[in-house]
Amino acid sequence: MKKYCVLILSLILLITLIVWLSCNLNQNIDPSLNQSFDPLESNKAVGGTIIPIVADDYEPDNSFDTAKYHLSLNTGYTFYPLGDVDYVKFDALEGTIYDIYTSPNYDTELTLYNSGKMQIAYNNNDSTISEETVSSRIIWTCPSSGMYYVKANLYSNPQIVRYGLGITYQNVLPAYPDNYEPNDSTASATLMSQSCSFDASLHNSSDIDYYTYYIAGDASASSAYEFGFTTVESGINFSFFASDNSTPILSANIAAGTSKTLYWPCFDQNENKTYYVKINSSTNFVPCNYQFAFKCNYGVVDYAEPNDTIDAATTLEVATPDYNLTYEYTYYSPDDVDWLKFPAAAGKIYNIKYTQFVPALFVMYASDKQTVIANSISSSGIEWQCPASGYYYFKLKMQTEGLSVVYDYGNYKFQVMLEE
Repeated sequence: MKKYCVLILSLILLITLIVWLSCNLNQNIDPSLNQSFDPLESNKAVGGTIIPIVADDYEPDNSFDTAKYHLSLNTGYTFYPLGDVDYVKFDALEGTIYDIYTSPNYDTELTLYNSGKMQIAYNNNDSTISEETVSSRIIWTCPSSGMYYVKANLYSNPQIVRYGLGITYQNVLPAYPDNYEPNDSTASATLMSQSCSFDASLHNSSDIDYYTYYIAGDASASSAYEFGFTTVESGINFSFFASDNSTPILSANIAAGTSKTLYWPCFDQNENKTYYVKINSSTNFVPCNYQFAFKCNYGVVDYAEPNDTIDAATTLEVATPDYNLTYEYTYYSPDDVDWLKFPAAAGKIYNIKYTQFVPALFVMYASDKQTVIANSISSSGIEWQCPASGYYYFKLKMQTEGLSVVYDYGNYKFQVMLEE
């Protein structure tokens, strides 16, 4: 009997302990929440009590009208409850670069809006850190001073988390009028020589820089022209056109912090003509400095141009032991592609030779213009037997990848010899 009393008393004590523990845990953790905690912040108070994630101090901030002003790096944000969206607003200065980001690595989205509440930038996953990064980041240059909005939300996998939202900035050095002003029209365009460079600027939103070059008809047929840009502080637009036609022959957008070189081969111009370069800021104006170089390379465009597509391939005459015919061509730029073709007879053997003064990429195609017969050629050439009569094609391009020196242009010799 005494043993049974002890057993019953032990059971009562155990049940009492379980009830006490359950009540205390329920005071500190809301089991209805899918809780996730920021590893960069302490989630424990004195005594080890877990701090539940609740709405942050900036709520309500789920719309443009309830957005709160943002100051530097605010780490006290939460996505609470599930599906929460946070809006912040900040004052930005024209020409200033802003870095807007979330932390730590939660799968977020960031959207930037102007004062009219129109979207102007968006990011999901900050690839500048790594491919595994799912937090978001927007790097943006302010086009005009005013108030802007940022919306932050989780992209997928809704959860309740603490996160940080940072907005930092970097001032851009002002750009002043350069020594070539005024050159805001074709009438006042800055004259370019055969080889020249300019340290110039776009100093206000209406600034446009024009440059001009005169090409004599008898001197242009074999020339290639280079347009190089370096040290570009902000995005700029480039266009190159003739005086009798405003449609650009060449055009490009050069992004901030990048370098770019464009090439134009002049084919069979029989008249004297003036050409212009136009440079202006891209859509969002930021004062910027840039370096622009121009160069004319005489005699680097061969007579077979233009042959940059398979349909414009240059027809080669086949050589024989008694008729040793070799063609000499040039790559007028690192981007120049030459297509060549020749007629071949079924069953005949041909020796194809490429003498390279510069390294090149080589591909040979069948008469269907698609099937690759060979994708390399050795110094001794290729011996090839034709399976079916028809035209066969070669694609050649100067090699630029993996080389310590990349040439502006280069010559090569090519021969197709019929073996008898």
